[in-house]
Amino acid sequence: RFQIGYESTPGTAVPATRKMIGTGNIKYDSKVEVPEDDERGTMIEHYRAHLVGKGATWNFSGDCLYEDIIDWLTMVVKGDVTPVQQAATVAYLWTCAPATTAVPTIKTATIEYGDNAQEYEAEYCMAQNLEISGSIESIVKVKVDGFGRQVAASTFTASLADRVANAVLSANGQIYINATGAAIGTTAIAATLIDFSVKYRSGAAPSKRIDGNLYFGAVGYKKRGCDIDLTYELNTSSIAEVVKLEAETKAFIRLKFTGPLIVSTYYNYLWLDGCYRLTDVSELGEADGISTIKVSGTAVYDSTWGKDFEVAVMAERAAL
Repeated sequence: RFQIGYESTPGTAVPATRKMIGTGNIKYDSKVEVPEDDERGTMIEHYRAHLVGKGATWNFSGDCLYEDIIDWLTMVVKGDVTPVQQAATVAYLWTCAPATTAVPTIKTATIEYGDNAQEYEAEYCMAQNLEISGSIESIVKVKVDGFGRQVAASTFTASLADRVANAVLSANGQIYINATGAAIGTTAIAATLIDFSVKYRSGAAPSKRIDGNLYFGAVGYKKRGCDIDLTYELNTSSIAEVVKLEAETKAFIRLKFTGPLIVSTYYNYLWLDGCYRLTDVSELGEADGISTIKVSGTAVYDSTWGKDFEVAVMAERAAL
């Protein structure tokens, strides 16, 4: 089991409120210093070992679900999101656009992990990397990893119910590429995309001090970012994208996925938006008898659009 609960105060452990659907792990990331051989006139290599630091790392992977991707987005992209209810229905729109100058407000969590024999948990867990990827005839996948303060044996929060899972399907996706942020999502590129990967980085990192504790007490932030990899069929549409590498042209890309009906006219959807500059174009490949080409890019800020990337999710979920 892999369960999470969001902390009101970072580092203060809380009971889990959600059982995640997928596979995860928590690992001790403690540091033990073993001094070099003491001059004691013996053949014994070591006499001492000291625990000098505590820490934890964690990871999770599974299907990308409309309801659950919200958890990972609020831990990597933007935490202080207020979902917008759609016309007094059970459908809510979550829009995650990271701050451009302020320190990120991403969520911290207590994570519970284990089996029927033993539960382990770590508080002050933060996510560093989130990858959303997909290919032909597959469920879109999600991978996330991060760090925590320390690992301790405990017991699971009981009675967390299993939930209906609405998976994001690659077959229900479409790529849109436009020249401006105002037009993003209006020009579909048909019959071209083969697979994709979008990787988000929070920039969060544990920050330790000499303060009487073996574990970290603060978090530092490097610059956050987003990278994209796209494999295309080699055709007129993809050739038009490849030339943007040396033309230094921005590409405003939306990966749009539409899922089951929630209520009335509101459907589950996931929009992965970004303003990208291409950084690499691969050599030609082959898939099912057609020529392919892979392009890579990184999100860049566009002053007119006012952002570098954004993610929007419509789901039947009103709160974390």
